[in-house]
Amino acid sequence: MFTYDGKTYDIIVTKLSRSFAKLSTDKSGRVQSGEMFIDIIGTFYNYTITVDANEQNIPEFDRFWEDISAPKAFVTVSFPYNQSELTFSAYVTQGNQDLIRILKNPKTWFGKLVKHIWGPTTLNFISKGPQRRIF
Repeated sequence: MFTYDGKTYDIIVTKLSRSFAKLSTDKSGRVQSGEMFIDIIGTFYNYTITVDANEQNIPEFDRFWEDISAPKAFVTVSFPYNQSELTFSAYVTQGNQDLIRILKNPKTWFGKLVKHIWGPTTLNFISKGPQRRIF
């Protein structure tokens, strides 16, 4: 359903939403007559995604977490857009997960840790620049 820096992941997308924002210059505002003047730069499309682990492939969710939390300013993402796909440069500033449970192997000494099961992660992908420009 989406790619992140050219990679796809064996994870479950539980929710995907998009939004748009029109950015205007500092020349925009009310003129002396009281009417609004807007000097539009362009339209940004941003996406919010919620993902969860495929319990058959927990290490893949860990790999996704490592990639998404890497200290990179911008990444290339692709998401569904109308009846096609939109690819753009974006940034993600934060993400969080809750630890759901810890699975231990009862046959090892001291219940050696086997797996951490993390809950869903919601991320906001903010476009680096407008995908549609007025000029």
